[in-house]
Amino acid sequence: MTSGNDTGFGDLPAELCNPETARIAVLPVPYDRTSTWKKGADRGPAAIIEASHQVEWYDTQTQTEIFRQGISTLQAIACDDGPEVLADLVDARVSGLLGRGTFPVVLGGDHSVAIGAIRAASRFHAGASVLQIDAHADTRDEPETACELGRSPAPARPPAAAERGSRAPAP
Repeated sequence: MTSGNDTGFGDLPAELCNPETARIAVLPVPYDRTSTWKKGADRGPAAIIEASHQVEWYDTQTQTEIFRQGISTLQAIACDDGPEVLADLVDARVSGLLGRGTFPVVLGGDHSVAIGAIRAASRFHAGASVLQIDAHADTRDEPETACELGRSPAPARPPAAAERGSRAPAP
């Protein structure tokens, strides 16, 4: 695990974390350049990875152990530049994963993280959908808000999106 934690997502045994064989890759993107109020979004990926160590490996609803397909935790994307540069970096990493048949799980905190991932997924999978887990409804199309799903440029706009965790969903 190379994203700053002692162990990777799920604290799985080493044989299930190999990036060459894992079918799922967790990509941490600790970015907080566009936050307008309280900073700290960049700590989100590490906190999620740490909390994942408490997750049950057996899913009772699907009666599966998805972790057996392998879940690698990749080197975090480090970016101190603007969101346009970040989008290109995320796009390149996610495209590489999708190109080799690996399912990407992108962990961020700043809304800008989603742009590159959505753009890459849209190129590889026509009709791809996005699941965004966020405390805010980020689908409005207002310039003064950080609503990337609402303002995604056409090549990155997902045909379907679901949002969970919102305190105040958009109308």
